Amino acid sequence: MEFTIKITNEELLKLILLQKKDNETNDVLEEPVKRSRGRPRIHEPKNPDAPRRPVGRPRKIKMNLGI
Repeated sequence: MEFTIKITNEELLKLILLQKKDNETNDVLEEPVKRSRGRPRIHEPKNPDAPRRPVGRPRKIKMNLGI
């Protein structure tokens, strides 16, 4: 089946401009995503306000077993 459609010059120009606008918007969406340098983070960054462990070896604890 074949159809014949009559289009005026103004309608043809409108169609061409619409196609051009669609192509321009598609080109912007197809840009590659910029990746950051180095390895990606696995763990979240440490909270600077969180309490810290004391430095050094822990103290020895005497335990009375009562034997």
